Amino acid sequence: MPLRDIPLLLGTIFAVVFFTAVLKVFPQIPVPKISEEILYVTPIPEEARPVIVSPESDGILSKIPDSFKWKNGGIKNQVQISFNHAFSKIYFDEIVTGSNFVYKTLTDKELKPGVYFWRVRDVSLPSQKGKWSLKSCFVLGPIPGTVSAPAPFRPVYERIGISETNAIPPQTFRWSLVSYDPYCFSYAKMYLMEVASDPYFKEILHASQTSNDRIEILDTEKFSENLIKGAASVPFYWRVKAVDEWGKESSWSSVSNFYLVDLKVSTL
Repeated sequence: MPLRDIPLLLGTIFAVVFFTAVLKVFPQIPVPKISEEILYVTPIPEEARPVIVSPESDGILSKIPDSFKWKNGGIKNQVQISFNHAFSKIYFDEIVTGSNFVYKTLTDKELKPGVYFWRVRDVSLPSQKGKWSLKSCFVLGPIPGTVSAPAPFRPVYERIGISETNAIPPQTFRWSLVSYDPYCFSYAKMYLMEVASDPYFKEILHASQTSNDRIEILDTEKFSENLIKGAASVPFYWRVKAVDEWGKESSWSSVSNFYLVDLKVSTL
């Protein structure tokens, strides 16, 4: 054996002796066998939420509901009624049996006119409370005060060109819907809209009502009659207000205007 290979041989022998001694001092630790019960666990399905039945969400009522009902609840259920959507101002909080209850039989608290939010959850097992139902709201009227005024969307400062025949195309007026609460999708019953030739609405050219957030005026002849011969453009003014379920009117919206531009005299 060449002398240069002797250090390599001695190193190999030392390594074998060393690791043999280590294995005798520290025997291999057996790896525990994983139980089949752990390997094959069936996921527990998410609990079903109760589903609110009545009063219907976003409903508008003129009297206290006869009863509150839901489905997919438990034997015992917790019911909360709140003044706000965050349930930070709880008005009613009770445990009831079954899937409905008559409000007046559980409390002397009177539900006064206003907007209410309510929810329910299964509390049959005290150690494992169920998930809350989705929030539901209702409006109990007649509500105090009046609803807010709508906000005009269009036309606002728009310039509308008219042809040589002074034919004015149908015009659509749009505004925001008015709700009784930002988190409750219950809206005013009706909207009144006016178009005038002056900002003080002394001469009304058009007046109509609708339950939607827009009105299309097909008959624009009165607009044509108010055009000034030779004028480059003529302003018109419009406004809208809301009427709630009980006939109370909001204030008028801010006044918006639009211009009819005679294309023979001027350009847009």
